[in-house]
Amino acid sequence: MIISGSLTIWIQSANFIQQPLLIFMSSMLTPIPLALAQANQEDIHNSLIRFQRLHARRLLARLVSALPILLILNLLWMQQQWLIEVVLMSILAVVSIVAVKTANLKTVFISSFLVSLILVMVQSLQTAFLPVRALPIQITCTGLLLLGIAWSSSWRTRYTLVLTLLAWSLTYLSCFWWQGAASAQSLFESYYYGWLIILGILATAFSYSQRRKLLHDIHKNEIIEASNSMLSELQELLMDVKVRAASIQRHLDKVSETRNTTLQMLLHDLNGFNTSIQSGVDLLKDDHLTPQQQQVVALIEKANERFAFFAKKMAKANMDDQQRNSFHYAEFDINRIVSEAAANLKQVAMVHQVQLQLQLQPGILPVYLDEQVTYQLMYKLLSNVIRLSDVGSTVKIVSGVVGTDVVITCKTTGNLIGQAKLDEIFNRLQQAATGDRDLTEVKGLGLSIARQLTEKMGGHLHYESNDAHGNAFTVQFPGA
Repeated sequence: MIISGSLTIWIQSANFIQQPLLIFMSSMLTPIPLALAQANQEDIHNSLIRFQRLHARRLLARLVSALPILLILNLLWMQQQWLIEVVLMSILAVVSIVAVKTANLKTVFISSFLVSLILVMVQSLQTAFLPVRALPIQITCTGLLLLGIAWSSSWRTRYTLVLTLLAWSLTYLSCFWWQGAASAQSLFESYYYGWLIILGILATAFSYSQRRKLLHDIHKNEIIEASNSMLSELQELLMDVKVRAASIQRHLDKVSETRNTTLQMLLHDLNGFNTSIQSGVDLLKDDHLTPQQQQVVALIEKANERFAFFAKKMAKANMDDQQRNSFHYAEFDINRIVSEAAANLKQVAMVHQVQLQLQLQPGILPVYLDEQVTYQLMYKLLSNVIRLSDVGSTVKIVSGVVGTDVVITCKTTGNLIGQAKLDEIFNRLQQAATGDRDLTEVKGLGLSIARQLTEKMGGHLHYESNDAHGNAFTVQFPGA
């Protein structure tokens, strides 16, 4: 709209538009760039293609079909000019609405109709009856401009319409003031064409800025598309690496399993061999042996004991290695893990109306454990302790050091849970006759898992419920 409007204004300022044919063509050209201006950034290329392939053919067909109407209007132009102008405005309004079906019809109607009215208004003002004869058209144009300003939702459209209304108002008032003077026509032309030149400059500048913005958006979209393409390729590469890593991990697990199986078989055979040697030594001791033979038997027994000791050490090392392979050990601060678990359980504590209090020992409490598993067991322990606590009670979480061990203790106020009930919960032996069977089974499962994880990493989980210590749950791990 801005491009066609600026072209129309520059042509009119040169006083080239003298016939309805040019007015009609200008109005039909107006909605086409408007549709491109309203197109979304994603569809700008499709809009250009549609303009080139579709709207050009439609425009040509409509111009050809409108030629008979234009010929009739030209024949009647000199005799019934005012009536012809009204009919022409109606035709231009209808053509503007159906010109571009892909654009917003409301905006197309406003822009095309106003441009048509302004052009017809210019033709009327150039007659000898200025401004009395053009008064109905002036009033109509002013009202439609005000309606367009109030109806439009775009600030750019409102800005253009306000400038148009201002230019027309000043021109009309100037001409009306000097209507009795001999130089009224020349004064009107001076004011009118001056304002048209100003509007043409503004419209052209705005069109240029819109073009720059459009090119910038297209370039930005191209960069985004290229980045998305690179990101997709990187994601595919990362997926391939993950699949390869999973395959290697499965192979390593299989090799480790084979090694452990072979080592266990070897240890079993060594234990059998050691037992056989010890049995033979015991039989030899029962016979009457010379001092030299007794010395040899003693050496064999001593060597067999050493052999049995190393076999046991090897078996223990293999067991520890299997346990360590199931975890990812690293040194970390257990205070941080406890704080994270407590922070993530604040909402749960609020729901159960339980208050959490942290009393962590200042500084860092280093442990050498699996960080993820440690967080899991602390989360399960604290969440189940919260569920077991009474409404309005407090759960106090204390960390400290006892000897070389790191200790985390959870104490609850309120009624005692009972040692017997805790035994049932931790051992998952809750009776089916209790009223809260499902809830109790969930609690027991979580606490049992927490204790199992603690023991697998070489720690201990103690619990007690008595008058002396209240309800207390203690997790103890060796310090790093």
